[in-house]
Amino acid sequence: MKCVIKIILFLIFINQFLFVFAQEKSLSNIDSVALASRNSAEIVLDSFKKIETPKLLFSIQDKYYYILIKNNNCYHEYFACLTNCNVVDTLRVFDLEKNNNHLIQKKLYKKILNSAEPIFDYERYHSGYITSVTNATCLSGQYCYFVIKDLNGNRYGEFRLPILTFPSPINWNLLLYLIRRLSEQIGFKDESNLILKD
Repeated sequence: MKCVIKIILFLIFINQFLFVFAQEKSLSNIDSVALASRNSAEIVLDSFKKIETPKLLFSIQDKYYYILIKNNNCYHEYFACLTNCNVVDTLRVFDLEKNNNHLIQKKLYKKILNSAEPIFDYERYHSGYITSVTNATCLSGQYCYFVIKDLNGNRYGEFRLPILTFPSPINWNLLLYLIRRLSEQIGFKDESNLILKD
């Protein structure tokens, strides 16, 4: 009888050890660059912690960030630039309902966003952190990072992949919108830097 109890305890111990080992192995499968992207995004999101609502974050080069926050009937857009010292250097606010000067551009943005709705429906997104796509037909461009975080800090749709990944892990219209808006803001930032240098 004592021998059976010892065997059972030994099997429970081995089972627990293998469980812990498997968890550590799954964390090590996320490469260090992907973890650096997540950490940089967290620094940016921390600067928005006073805004208590779910947030969408999209970045390119772990330097330029676009944050989308839904507030009642409109979205608030934020552009942030992270310096080499991990300080949020530039922060500009855009209200899609108010700040788009060009009516045609405003209608186009609304149309793209409407086709991507519901953006903050968590069930539409995968769980886990995607850093590679085995069935991809195209992987091209700079790496980008995407995540939606709810009020409890849970992550949805998180990935770090080349900007043109087919099939896309998120709604294609949403991805196009994010790429376009962030690219525009990077251009505005570069233009203002050129003006300041002259």
